[in-house]
Amino acid sequence: MATTTKKPGLKLAKEIVNYEKTLIEMILEAKFQYFDLDFNSRNFPSLRQGVEEIESTLVRIDRWMTTGEVRRMLHHMGLRPAYLKECLASLINKDVPMPAWSYVSVAVLGSKWRSHEMTQIPHIRLSGEEKRMHLVTIDSPWPPGWHFAAVKL
Repeated sequence: MATTTKKPGLKLAKEIVNYEKTLIEMILEAKFQYFDLDFNSRNFPSLRQGVEEIESTLVRIDRWMTTGEVRRMLHHMGLRPAYLKECLASLINKDVPMPAWSYVSVAVLGSKWRSHEMTQIPHIRLSGEEKRMHLVTIDSPWPPGWHFAAVKL
């Protein structure tokens, strides 16, 4: 169970991340119903090693923002974009209670893959009891309502 730390306007959850696990292991442990087969250790290599405790959160935007604006906002808040394994660790063994008609889109800016002349990142979509993970390009502005996985600096 994650514990939380308070910072004005920010709720941080402590998570243990095992960077030695493969991406597929973590995706399966998080119980995704669907994920693109491009999510593998070759396309999304781990940038860290070992086991580490982090403090993570989701930051929701309320206006259209570019990727650069989101990164600057996170930095101003004392955060950095989360890596995919850090985001997955926060979803393992956790239920995300949501009404079946509702969904949350989470962008993972800390992990990217250059493919087909585009830079793509993980997009995690949570709805009802379903977890799905797709690739999304970072070239277009982000609409209001998107969430960004972040880790305390």
